[in-house]
Amino acid sequence: MSERVFFNHFPRREDAFLGVEQPVVDEVQAGALIADARIPLITGAVTLVSLPHVDPEIQRRRAELVATQPVLLARAHELLGPVRQRCTEIIQVALVSRHPELPSEHVDRLARVVVAAASELLDVDVEEGGFVESLRTILDHQR
Repeated sequence: MSERVFFNHFPRREDAFLGVEQPVVDEVQAGALIADARIPLITGAVTLVSLPHVDPEIQRRRAELVATQPVLLARAHELLGPVRQRCTEIIQVALVSRHPELPSEHVDRLARVVVAAASELLDVDVEEGGFVESLRTILDHQR
């Protein structure tokens, strides 16, 4: 394949390893999270992101590559930055709506904590011996 053909398919070399389909924010879920205070913020934040379907083996190999290649890690952060920022904005709106008494200087920080926790949940390996069930146990106690 020529370099020209390659770059017709991928904006950067790193994108060939990371994939062209990236997570996006589901604006319908965003509206629901903002409007319905019964939706827990952290688990609701997880539903904000629509992940592209990727074969688990390919996903595993990508994760290994990103973990060992700083250039790929930097590109992954660059690609996910706008998604993280949009999720933070949505959580900020939900926080202000649900808790108007919160000091404004705390809203941004709390929103970033919620988004960070949600992003960790997206990384949970569902095959990891019972972890998801343990997670559901503690989340159910929050309701």
